[in-house]
Amino acid sequence: MELINILAMQNKKGMFFTILVIVILTLFFLSYTLLSGLQERKTVQKRIETMNSFLFSVEEDLQRQLFISGFRIIFLMEKRIVEKPGYIINVESTFQEVFFNGTIEGYSDSEIEALMQGAKFSDIKNNIRAKANKINTNISFSNPQINISQEDPWNVKVTFISNFVMEDLNDLASWNRTELIIAFVPIQGFQDPIYFLSEGVSININKTVYNSFDIFNLEDHATNTYYINNSDAPSFLDRL
Repeated sequence: MELINILAMQNKKGMFFTILVIVILTLFFLSYTLLSGLQERKTVQKRIETMNSFLFSVEEDLQRQLFISGFRIIFLMEKRIVEKPGYIINVESTFQEVFFNGTIEGYSDSEIEALMQGAKFSDIKNNIRAKANKINTNISFSNPQINISQEDPWNVKVTFISNFVMEDLNDLASWNRTELIIAFVPIQGFQDPIYFLSEGVSININKTVYNSFDIFNLEDHATNTYYINNSDAPSFLDRL
């Protein structure tokens, strides 16, 4: 009888230790799974923060590049007016041609190529993609569009719109959005095409330093080619 009781107690102890081992292994497995999931979430979160920071820098770089491109393209359009006297037939389409193709009215030369080196859309896109590859990211643009307008008398507004996809090469995160980038190019310092074409005189546009225009500052305006805003006058883009 005593032997039976001893065996029963041993069996109970065996069951207890078996259950205890199962509980410990279960807790270990749950802890490992929880810690692994937490670590994975931290990795993904850190990756998202890195890519988001990179996206912000891309948008800043695009705005800077648009300013550079806009400035150079306006310079090239004025250069064309000087070398081949006559207004630009369609300023916006010519601007788009130079930005995307690096030609002006179907023409290119070494000076145009030099000025647009790094300022064409293909150059800007390749530069951004090269930077993205360094952080194991792929960037693509589709349906890019660029437009110019003038909402105030002293700046040309350059607007760039494109579908934009940024993907982590390990499929951890991705962005798919429409990118809208705007840059303003000041017109001060550029030539006034009207005076060149009508009078053969090169006059640079300088914003007046006076609050008003009157007989007392008329001579100073003429001497320094100061311009004032007049809603009845053609804009700079119209003058091109």
